[in-house]
Amino acid sequence: MCIDVTENYEEEMKIAAKENPANLPMQRGKARLALEVARRWKNGRTIRIKFMNGSNVLKKRIKEAAETWLEYINLKFEWIESGPSDVRIYLTNGDGSWSYIGTSTLRIAQNKPTMQFGWLTEGSSERELSRVVIHEFGHMLGFIHEHQNPVDNPIIWDEEEVYRRYRGAPNYWSDEEIRINVLDRYKNDQINGSHYDPDSIMVYSFPASLTKNGISSKWNSELSEMDKEMARRVYPKT
Repeated sequence: MCIDVTENYEEEMKIAAKENPANLPMQRGKARLALEVARRWKNGRTIRIKFMNGSNVLKKRIKEAAETWLEYINLKFEWIESGPSDVRIYLTNGDGSWSYIGTSTLRIAQNKPTMQFGWLTEGSSERELSRVVIHEFGHMLGFIHEHQNPVDNPIIWDEEEVYRRYRGAPNYWSDEEIRINVLDRYKNDQINGSHYDPDSIMVYSFPASLTKNGISSKWNSELSEMDKEMARRVYPKT
């Protein structure tokens, strides 16, 4: 499981508007998490990405998975070794995976990571690596968790079971973190999205025991057709 990182909403919205004035109409209210297109990058932009550590083998595999998005968006990734960067990736062992949302990365100090992969190794399976990397890069591009999509979302959470599960290992989340990252949904006017997509790379996996209506979700390791369509819509090539 990953956590969407949002720390200073007002400051992040100012940065988003400076990066791309088209973000302004989406700045309604104060959502706890990021809005899908309120933090989008300027279309056609080159995003400079730097690894802060890690082996060349693992970095190469992460690059290849991340660039899956490029077929569908009008952005470029420039992988750099030194100098100022927009995105900084830290590879660690035994910790969580997370990413700042979209243009929120631009307010983070250059000596700090904006994305982390906490359990990937050179030996990680292709499916696991793709699942995690494509998901976190989706956040970096501005996309939200799909299970919080309000449009035709059939999930009825068993909140007591959800709290019990995520308070414990391996997450150890506070009740606030659980509500922010699992239970809360966006309002319809806070997103520019599609109908709920259970095949999305941006959905959490969860068992049927966490819902009152028996709905569950598998781990997705590749972009769904709706993911691709939304990527084209947010960052159109024409």
